[in-house]
Amino acid sequence: MGRAETKQSQTGAALVMTPGQPAWSGRNYAAFADEGYRKNVVAYSAINKIADAVASVPWMVFRGEQELTAHPIMDLLKRPNPMQSGAQYMRAKVGFFLLSGNTYEERVTVGGNVRELYQLRPDRMQIIPGVNGFPMAFEYKYAGRCIRFDVDPASMDAEVRHIKSFNPLDDWYGMSAIEAGAYAVDQNNEAMKWMQALLQNSARPSGALATKDDKEMSDDQFNRLKAQIEDQYTGARNAGRPMLLEGGLSWQQMGMSPVDMQIIETKYSSARDVALALGCAPAVDRHSRR
Repeated sequence: MGRAETKQSQTGAALVMTPGQPAWSGRNYAAFADEGYRKNVVAYSAINKIADAVASVPWMVFRGEQELTAHPIMDLLKRPNPMQSGAQYMRAKVGFFLLSGNTYEERVTVGGNVRELYQLRPDRMQIIPGVNGFPMAFEYKYAGRCIRFDVDPASMDAEVRHIKSFNPLDDWYGMSAIEAGAYAVDQNNEAMKWMQALLQNSARPSGALATKDDKEMSDDQFNRLKAQIEDQYTGARNAGRPMLLEGGLSWQQMGMSPVDMQIIETKYSSARDVALALGCAPAVDRHSRR
């Protein structure tokens, strides 16, 4: 009698260096969420548009070819848990996926039936690799607590469902869309800071004060004039205020420098790249407006 054959990948086990130990994600989720969502209006808007679109999709349940008007699955999707509606749940799911490349969905069963669903924060979850190249468990760590969700080695079933994007350099965790657009996000944020400094703090004056016949100013005159400019002519609240000049001073108007103009160009270009990284291209391209 021949030996029973089992279907198993020969390379799966080779992926596991330390089975039973947490596989750490190399991504900085906190930085992606802060710089790529909280501080970047382009990524914030793109992620919300995608999440709203997914949340607005109507769900239908069929038995064969017959559409059902009532079913426990429909009730679950309308109210996955006491704290979220179906739309709020889907927005959280899409947001976590775009920011981290991973979503972790916990199911709560009662009597063998799924009664509630919860989205778990990706940065709190760790995957425990098994010896066969598949996860043997998931660990959710928060506030000093660790909740373990074991995976059935036979059916690969678990109370947590992991959905991840393709990642060419990681066997366990998905790749964030924000990671692909990280340089564009940084450029856009820096361009916004530069422009904010120009508007709010007058980092570079729009003109220069010049003396006649190369007459030098004393230190007292220079310090008094500097203090007067900072107090009376700096900032948005003093925009357009006439300047009173004395002592042979004259005002020479200056336009935006090439550096300033390049910063604005970088802002437009990086904003487009951020939107493209998230799969939400701008409706109107900047060049088409000319």
